[in-house]
Amino acid sequence: MRRVLWLVALVALAFGLYGLLDRLAHGHLGAAYGSYIPWGLWGAAYIYFIGLSDGAFLLSSLVYAFGYKQLEPVGRLSLFTALICLFMALLAIWFDLGHMGRFYRVFASPNFRSMMTWMVWLYTAYGLLLLAETYLALWGGEKAKGTLKTLAIIGIPLAFAFHGGVGSLFAVTGAKPFWNSGLLPVMFVVSALASGGAFLTLMVALLWPEKGEAYRQLLATLGRLVMVLLAFDLVLEFSEYFVAFKAALPDHRLSLDTLLAGHHSLTFWLGAIVVAFILPLILLAGRHASPGRIALASLLIVVGFIAVRYLIVVPGQEVPAFPQLVTAYVEPRLTYAYQPSLGEWSLVAFVYGLGLVVYLAGLAKLPFLAAQAGEARPVVGQAPAAKS
Repeated sequence: MRRVLWLVALVALAFGLYGLLDRLAHGHLGAAYGSYIPWGLWGAAYIYFIGLSDGAFLLSSLVYAFGYKQLEPVGRLSLFTALICLFMALLAIWFDLGHMGRFYRVFASPNFRSMMTWMVWLYTAYGLLLLAETYLALWGGEKAKGTLKTLAIIGIPLAFAFHGGVGSLFAVTGAKPFWNSGLLPVMFVVSALASGGAFLTLMVALLWPEKGEAYRQLLATLGRLVMVLLAFDLVLEFSEYFVAFKAALPDHRLSLDTLLAGHHSLTFWLGAIVVAFILPLILLAGRHASPGRIALASLLIVVGFIAVRYLIVVPGQEVPAFPQLVTAYVEPRLTYAYQPSLGEWSLVAFVYGLGLVVYLAGLAKLPFLAAQAGEARPVVGQAPAAKS
């Protein structure tokens, strides 16, 4: 299975080279968004990957902060997964910047009245905490358990704050009624737990070295946890859309109509509802879901949540602040129609491929899986003991 994942990573990188070179050579000219819709697929990829990171990290906190023994075998893998997904998220949003070389200015001259500034600073603290936790989990030994627990406890409110902050970044935009909801930050956190848990479960299903009874029990525990989180997320999604639909506020309803019966309806009903929620819940239902069903359900969630994230970012921008704007000025970049370009998809493939390469290389070189499967933990600089 590792060979298959390596092949997927290399194919994604090869396809992604076109988008990377186009972005570096021509900036944003190859992107399909414009002045009215300035955030597209790259923004959706950013909140998708950051959700995977946040969810995987919060699951690791069950182990290191609360001592949840049933998930102890995947503690270090959760931290590493969160670290790599954070790298992918920051890479995606870095490519989205108009001037990539100016990213340092949020540190050099921050504006703490901006939600964006708070997010970047929280990401920085979160990334440093992840690095410290991963190091201690791998090589800290028994003496580092207290410090690891302290960092895990600190990380819980930090993870809620920064991913809730991503939701708040959308929610506080009063000019976009589709985003302007107090429930959105909560939905972001719950969605992160569901999608990040599913990604971690998929990696365990595909890469765990020993497929014995312990593996089945671990996968069953992860599957039940993901099912509960996914069901809760579905309840929140239904509540959000049902209230908006019944309230029938014109601007909000226009965005909602594009999901329910408009040009986003196929992505919404098939990608977000059926693939991300309904089919996985059916596969995970029951007390004795097989490893194959759990793996398939996790894969569907990981794939389907791309649609979920996309349908947060784009529809909210497609309703003009003033209806007359649509016809008042006519120019290719002054449009409310958006479909991601080939270059945008290609660059997302590059980010995914690069992240997967780093992830697989880390799993091959460091004991994220082997030690958790019962082998002795190697010491840095020491050769592993020969097998008898």
